Amino acid sequence: MAPFVAEIGELEATRMQHESTIRDLNSKLATMQDRIKMLEGSKRALESQVGETEFQSSSQIKALEKVQHFPGVVQSQGDLPDNEYFLSFRHITQIDISNLKLCPYWVI
Repeated sequence: MAPFVAEIGELEATRMQHESTIRDLNSKLATMQDRIKMLEGSKRALESQVGETEFQSSSQIKALEKVQHFPGVVQSQGDLPDNEYFLSFRHITQIDISNLKLCPYWVI
């Protein structure tokens, strides 16, 4: 009967060891799942940021193309980002000033 008790003790120790391993693995699994959620959130934020950047870039490209096709013609400040609007405005004023210099008489 003593050999059975020893075997039962070994089996009990093995069971306890397996249970401990399962708890450790479950803990690591929970940590990994939390990390995955965090990374997915970061991924969504970055995708949103990329989308916004692409939209802004395409808007700026369209605005620059409009200025290149029609230099000096800007419908409103809303058509261009601030820096392009003021550059365009400066371009228009330079054209007007050069036209005034070419005009021999000032018309009032």
